Order: sequence, then C-alpha cells, then structure tokens
Amino acid sequence: MLAASENTLNEIYQGLRGFHGSMKELSKRRGCTREWVRLVFKGDYVDNNLVKIAAELLLEKTQERAAGQQQIEATMLEVRAAQN
Repeated sequence: MLAASENTLNEIYQGLRGFHGSMKELSKRRGCTREWVRLVFKGDYVDNNLVKIAAELLLEKTQERAAGQQQIEATMLEVRAAQN
C-alpha cells in the first residue's frame, strides 16, 4: 500500500480536528500514542494503518454529526407544529 498523499493526510487531519477528542480516540483505536499520530500527520513517518483508521473515524464522526443535525431539525419541526 502506498503512503497517503500530503493533501489526503491534511484533509483527514483537519477533518478530525473538528471533533473533540478524536485524536485521543484515534490513538486508542490504533494502539499508539498521540505523539505518534502527530508525527504521522506531520509527515515524519508513514503508518498506513493509522491513516486508514483515521479515515474511517472521520467518516463515522461526520455521519454522527449529520444524524444529530437531522434529529435536531426533526425535533424543531415537532416543536413548531406543537406551538401552532
């Protein structure tokens, strides 16, 4: 497997930074330190397994956020309907 491009690493890293605790969760899932995560995303080392797990985690977090937003919107529709 080839190493992820710098753009891909940056995109995943920036995406995960938007979710509180995601770097800690990533290091826990990979079984490494947060320092190792930082070094891989900085480009000092290559760890394709970590990048794969990071991409999966970003997808999960993004889907969770979208589901939460949908739930909030549905609740607000119910509130508005109840007020009328």
